[in-house]
Amino acid sequence: MTNRQPPARRLRPIDLHDASQYELICELDMRNPMDFFARYAFRLNLGSLAFYIFAVVTIGMFIAELTNPSYTSGSRLSELIWLMIGYVAALKVHEDIHALTYKAIGAPAVRFVAEWRKGLIYTIADRFVVNQREYLRLALTPLVAISVVLGGLYFLIPERDLLIAGLLCFHTLSCIGDIAIVNFLWTRRDQVIFSYDDLKLHKSYFYAQRASATAETPNAPANQR
Repeated sequence: MTNRQPPARRLRPIDLHDASQYELICELDMRNPMDFFARYAFRLNLGSLAFYIFAVVTIGMFIAELTNPSYTSGSRLSELIWLMIGYVAALKVHEDIHALTYKAIGAPAVRFVAEWRKGLIYTIADRFVVNQREYLRLALTPLVAISVVLGGLYFLIPERDLLIAGLLCFHTLSCIGDIAIVNFLWTRRDQVIFSYDDLKLHKSYFYAQRASATAETPNAPANQR
């Protein structure tokens, strides 16, 4: 007979408020994220460098298709109109993937928030605590999934290359906020980090486990317990 260990209890926000165990290291105001993005979006590491190279490649693809002489003025305008419509749809799919990833991790409820006047749309799992490995999944899954699909379609449907290249380019550039979070987590890679969103305040809070903490952290990555 095998003795099965009960699943570890997931941390709650109230657990992170224990100052003897955890330290608040950052707040991200999701309604005004530009300070955070400006601080972390352009930090260089292997992951972010790969993203920037990929972004430059997608810009080049879009410019090449936009200036392709095989397009007439009318067909080019038509594709650009479809690009605007498709870009809005791609943002919705992006947030849907965030939501599905939250659900896969175990979030009981997920909400979409749109600040159209500020050009912001984001997904919140209210007061659901995630560790840094889970946050990396949340941040990168939409970028990887949508890029793979659009990249495949670019080669499979050459007659729509302008539309697809534009979608790939603009979606990739729209992921800069996710990359800023990845870069932030990279700067704290030597710490055990947890985060949760507060829907009422529209903020994300990041906590680091104190080095002096002795209790095993419930939902820490296995290699960081």
